[in-house]
Amino acid sequence: QLSITAVALLFTFFFFQDEPPTPPTASAKTMQMNKQHTGMFAEVSKLFQNIEYVKLFFSFTIILGSLNALAALLNQLPGNYSNSEIGSTGAALIMAGFFGAFLTGFLLDYSKAYRTVLKAAYYLAVVCWVFFLSSCRDDNFVLFVISAAFLGFFTLPTIPATIV
Repeated sequence: QLSITAVALLFTFFFFQDEPPTPPTASAKTMQMNKQHTGMFAEVSKLFQNIEYVKLFFSFTIILGSLNALAALLNQLPGNYSNSEIGSTGAALIMAGFFGAFLTGFLLDYSKAYRTVLKAAYYLAVVCWVFFLSSCRDDNFVLFVISAAFLGFFTLPTIPATIV
């Protein structure tokens, strides 16, 4: 495997060009004519000057970070649930999230109301976080799973909707 990978790497270095001799599209030709060599930090600072990008960046990072933290710490939440119950809760959160993302994709494709859908999803995600955290207690497994499903349904769809 190493030798095949090394040969492929050598072919890439010696026989592939950085860019084609002629631009493949009109937009690539325009970009090539207007090409100015700026560094990565200049481009990133220019990007962070766009207030709409900054709003999306922070809202996306908060939602993604909180969802990842929940997935990592689901077994350590208060409530003394067994590993199989926590697994069921995680599965409900993810499956409901996939279903919500599927429905959100159709809704966004039909309505093109990205801003409205994202605002509603973020608001409902916060409400579901409060509902989920208030249901983390002993002998409350059914409500715990239902709240996790609602949380997944409204939180997970914000991730692909933000990327679009």
